[in-house]
Amino acid sequence: NVSWSGLFFIVDSGVFVLLIFMMMFIYGMVLISEKNFSLLMLSGMLITICLFFFMASNMLMLYMFFELSMFPILIMILGYGSQIEKVNSSYYLLFYAAICSFPFLFIYYKSSFMFTVCYFDFVMTWEMFFILSLSFMMKFPVYFLHLWLPKAHVEAPTTASMLLAGLLLKLGTAGYLRILGSMNFVHSNFWIIVSLLGMVLASFACVFQSDAKSLAAYSSVTHMSFLLLSMIYIMMSSKISGLMMMLAHGYTSTLMFYFIGEFYPTSSTR
Repeated sequence: NVSWSGLFFIVDSGVFVLLIFMMMFIYGMVLISEKNFSLLMLSGMLITICLFFFMASNMLMLYMFFELSMFPILIMILGYGSQIEKVNSSYYLLFYAAICSFPFLFIYYKSSFMFTVCYFDFVMTWEMFFILSLSFMMKFPVYFLHLWLPKAHVEAPTTASMLLAGLLLKLGTAGYLRILGSMNFVHSNFWIIVSLLGMVLASFACVFQSDAKSLAAYSSVTHMSFLLLSMIYIMMSSKISGLMMMLAHGYTSTLMFYFIGEFYPTSSTR
């Protein structure tokens, strides 16, 4: 089912079915760890937005749900973060979203007739693909667009960190998967270099972290850089292994932040 308005929704791949099951697991972990009703409502709102994102049949609707997913996380950080630096981390998140995501609208305006299908199957120019990729790379996140992630994790409550690492980063991965068929692989070396640098630099950054949440955030950057490298080599075996790593990261990062959140009240340190 394809609609110009995006009002019809489909589950177009077994991968997205697995992502929906992962969403159910993450929400179950949130229900176990969180007692605040407002945070539970915001979590349910984010889960619903992500569900529509995974099932949207129109690229404009996909972009809309992609951007809407930020607002529940922003409310969680600003409303329930414990430090005054939460305002600074919110500025970082909004700045990266504006710089990286708004060019999508320009591409859509110029090429709207091409955007009514679930996947791009035409080869775009390198410049167009690069601008379009920035929208999703910000939520991957690749290393050089990652600065908002450690700041957001450190200031966010445990529930927001679980949703941010386990679910929100998967929106960037799933969105990039939809445009990957349009990539001109002659120019793929750029993203290969970015992913290799991300793996190395983020791994070194992990060594120097004194906050467990920041350490977990940089480890996510390392994992997602490896995932990007796998997705660029999109032969079937590489694609499947990358998608399995994406799902595995969703489960492990959620549990990681859950245990950090449980450890903090008893030890008063991270």
